[in-house]
Amino acid sequence: MHRVEGFLRRALHGGRLAHAYALYGPFLEEKRDVALRVAAAYLAVDTGESEEELAARIARGGEVDRVYVAAREGKLRIDDVRALRDVLSLAPSRGRHRVVWLELREPPLPEAQNALLKLLEEPPTGTLFFVAARSPEGLLPTVRSRLLPLVFPLPPYERRKEIYVRRGFTAEAAAALAALGDVEDLGRLVPEDLPALLREVAAFVCAPPRSAGERLLWADRVLGRYGKEGAAFALAYAMLLLGELLRQSVGAAGEGIPPEFGVSLANCTTARSRADLYASFDAVFGKFRTYSATRTALAFKAALVGLK
Repeated sequence: MHRVEGFLRRALHGGRLAHAYALYGPFLEEKRDVALRVAAAYLAVDTGESEEELAARIARGGEVDRVYVAAREGKLRIDDVRALRDVLSLAPSRGRHRVVWLELREPPLPEAQNALLKLLEEPPTGTLFFVAARSPEGLLPTVRSRLLPLVFPLPPYERRKEIYVRRGFTAEAAAALAALGDVEDLGRLVPEDLPALLREVAAFVCAPPRSAGERLLWADRVLGRYGKEGAAFALAYAMLLLGELLRQSVGAAGEGIPPEFGVSLANCTTARSRADLYASFDAVFGKFRTYSATRTALAFKAALVGLK
């Protein structure tokens, strides 16, 4: 059981459940699965129905009278809040409890947030709110103050891979995406190209060429084959692997490189300082994704040429 789910269930059965929670963190699916399982438990306590049957109906899109989903496209508009207010003004057909699930893939406009604030300040009796967002950024302080924050950490690699398979990616593409964490936008990069790209990056990190010329050739090959998005993912994955190498060097635990790519970090041998490698990539990574295509190419090459 997810630790956030355990916390919510203990609060429910102890009579300490708040009326509104903010669920922050990566992977919307992780937050949605936990919230809707807790929603089933919340409704079952109210009416004595089977939690398992309720959870199955909710997963199929049922229970629309008691589990109201707003902002399905991730964009909460003032019309969504008004429609929500109208629904909540009516009593549910069964029991006294109802659950509202809000998905925020981007910060709502202030007018929509102010309308939502009124609902959060004076919630209808028996209504439980879940607001899912990647972070509190973009939410008004007044809205945040009405939500009890619960943070979801990045799920384990196998769970991330499972989520990408659920999104419709092939097993190998899902493995590659899972290695990068929570990827929302691939741009023009074809997911099926990712495994080959990440294998190249892993090999480069394990044994980077000594000469700047060879490193430039490698950068040009990546940019030419995979484009700006590919270069961004190459940097992201290089940072992930180098971070793991640094953790290993001090004896800290980490996930390591996914076995699907056939590269073992245990076999990485380089005379170059891992800390210097990490610093070279880190120097450009923070701004990398906002660069134009031309600046991206230059930044990517600069990161590699700067290796010590």
